[in-house]
Amino acid sequence: MSHSDQCIECLHNLGDWKCDAFPKGIPEEIATGEHDHTKPFKGDNGIRFEHIKKWSEETAGDEWKRRKNPKPE
Repeated sequence: MSHSDQCIECLHNLGDWKCDAFPKGIPEEIATGEHDHTKPFKGDNGIRFEHIKKWSEETAGDEWKRRKNPKPE
């Protein structure tokens, strides 16, 4: 299965093919790029693709810092 760059380059990516929208696993339709996740997908709770490059320390402040340096669980 080929994977979409959209997931890899998303702000919400948590690694291991999980994300804020799908913490139990990104659906195959999104992971493969069959579905463009800038559009709604069942179960995404309104969380959609946001390109990581649009965020920076200057524009996103604490949210960017939190995602770059997550607290250990």
